[in-house]
Amino acid sequence: IGKVRIYGADPGIIKALANSGVGIVIGAANGDIPSLASDRNAAAQWVNTNVLPYYPASNITLITVGNEVLTSGDQGLVSQLVPAIRNVQ
Repeated sequence: IGKVRIYGADPGIIKALANSGVGIVIGAANGDIPSLASDRNAAAQWVNTNVLPYYPASNITLITVGNEVLTSGDQGLVSQLVPAIRNVQ
């Protein structure tokens, strides 16, 4: 297995994959999008909590924001997606 995607940022899974060489794609949940979009500090805190403690031992290669947001029908969430991505970047 070269890469896995975790729908969330479960610390137990991230730690279990440490030093395995497996690339990990983690994701911020749809419920996180409003705060990530509106507050750069919240986005930085999300990264500080969910990425930095585990990297580089855990090979986090990509961070996703939301899951199937564009097809959710929630226009409020859709409109916040790009700002959330920018803040997490």
